Amino acid sequence: MLVVSDRLLMQILMPPAMSGMVLLMGWNAMRSTSPYGILTAGRVRLLWGGFFGMLIFLYGVTFNRELTAAWIENPFALVGIVAFTFSLAVWGGLKWWRSSHTAATQADQIGTAGHRDPSRLGSPPHPPQPPLTSLRVRRWAVLIWALLGIGGTLAAILWKVVRR
Repeated sequence: MLVVSDRLLMQILMPPAMSGMVLLMGWNAMRSTSPYGILTAGRVRLLWGGFFGMLIFLYGVTFNRELTAAWIENPFALVGIVAFTFSLAVWGGLKWWRSSHTAATQADQIGTAGHRDPSRLGSPPHPPQPPLTSLRVRRWAVLIWALLGIGGTLAAILWKVVRR
C-alpha cells in the first residue's frame, strides 16, 4: 500500500517518464517511416509538440486532491512546476523559431553556392530511388501498430467513461 508521499512522488514523476517514452517511441516510428531515415524539421516539431502536449495533459489528469493539498501546504512546489513548464515552453519556442529561420538561410546558401560554382557540387545528384519492399512493409507495420495503439487507448477511455 502506497502512502500519500509515495503517491505524490509518483504523480510528479510519472508524467515526464511517460511523455519521454512516447517521445522515444514516436522518434523511432517517425525515423522508420521517413524517407532515408532522416527526420524533417516539421516532424521534429510534431514530436516535441506531442511530448509537451502529453506532459501537460498528464499533469492535468494527476491534478487531484493529494497534489492540491501538497501545493496548498507548499506553494513553492506549484511555483516550481509552473516555472519549469513555462521555461520549457519558452526554450522550445525559441529553438523552433531559430531552427525555422536558420534552415531557410542554409537552404538559400546551398542553392546559391551550387548555382555559382558547379564544381563544388562534387558528384552529380542521383535521381531518387523508390523505397525498398522491406522499408514499405516496415512503414505499414508501424502505421498499423500506431493505429491499433491509438484505437485501443480510445476504446479503453470510452469503456471507462461508459462504465461509470
